[in-house]
Order: sequence, then structure tokens, then C-alpha cells
Amino acid sequence: MTDKTILSFLTKPLNNWGLEQTKVIPTLLRYMAAKKPFEIVFRFISESKTDKQLRSYWRLVGLVLPYLKESCGNIDDKDEASSFIKAQCGYCKEVKTKNGLVMINRSLKVANKKEIMVMIDKLLFICEFYDIKDYELTKQEKELLT
Repeated sequence: MTDKTILSFLTKPLNNWGLEQTKVIPTLLRYMAAKKPFEIVFRFISESKTDKQLRSYWRLVGLVLPYLKESCGNIDDKDEASSFIKAQCGYCKEVKTKNGLVMINRSLKVANKKEIMVMIDKLLFICEFYDIKDYELTKQEKELLT
């Protein structure tokens, strides 16, 4: 039995295969020229958030809510705490009104993986700042950060 080298490539699903080919071809040609046995594996990078990430986000929002209520005074529920976090992370958009430009928070429904992770990182920072107990992420939640 011969040992095969596994060539693993990270890629975005069906995003820009032409660009992906230019990354893969030189490596393939090198292995083919050397007549080395190899196997190709494509691992897709998901750019969309997962339900687990959203659950982690809302769990952390619930943990920081009492501290934000006490510190800010005008935060009374999870939605307001979430709005505060979104604003802190710049997860907003400018909307033109008759009174000028207004910044409004974007919906989590359209958040991608990177954006939700920035907000989770901010929540973790707030948990550390207030020395909140039991805020640590579970093993599965930590895996989502990578």
C-alpha cells in the first residue's frame, strides 16, 4: 500500500472557481510531475452564521443584560441589549430620512459568520469586564470561533 499525500484546499462554495483553480493548479502540477500519489480534498468555508452561533450570541446577551441595565440605565430587555452590542460593533447602516442620516442596527438575519463572531467577541469582552461567572463558551461554541 502506498502512502498518499492528501492535498486539502479551503474554498468558498461555488463562489469563484476560476480564482480557486489558479490556487490549486500549481500544487497539482508539482505532484503530477513528481509522480507522487495524492488525493484532493476541498473543504468549504461557510460564510453564513449557524444556529449554534446565534444561540451563543443570545445566551451571552442574556448574561450581560443585568450589567448593562445597571450601567446604562436605559436597557431593559434582551433586544435593547442586543441593539447596544450591534452599535458597539458597528453593525449598523445609514438610512436617509427627511431629518438627515440616521444610523439603525441591522438585523441578525442578514449577519454573516464574521459579523456574528465580532459581536460574540464583544460580548465575551463585556463578560470579562464585569467578571460575570459561567460565561465561558462550551467546547462546541469555541470550535465555531475558528
